[in-house]
Amino acid sequence: PVQSACIPKIMSGDDVIGVAKTGSGKTAAFALPILHNLNREVFGPFALVLTPTRELALQIAEQFGAFGKGGVGATVVVVLGGMDIVAQQVALSRRPHIIIATPGRLADII
Repeated sequence: PVQSACIPKIMSGDDVIGVAKTGSGKTAAFALPILHNLNREVFGPFALVLTPTRELALQIAEQFGAFGKGGVGATVVVVLGGMDIVAQQVALSRRPHIIIATPGRLADII
């Protein structure tokens, strides 16, 4: 349900907020339209995904990798605390397509 409600809106350019239970397909609801639209704009950064925890950031990055296999070849950078901030800054300087970040670390880098 979250995908059928959100994907058409995202594809038409609308902003959405989706709330659903764990395992209901929320990540696919925003990742698939991002990867689809990335074909139109190949220069990064294209999308920023903010998430409250490191664990969720890593899960989302894993899903982008799975959804994008054999597709557009999107570059994804994960920016979160507990990792080398200089390496993250270097990765961001390469203008990845998709940035997945925790708010605190992103604020530190900005």
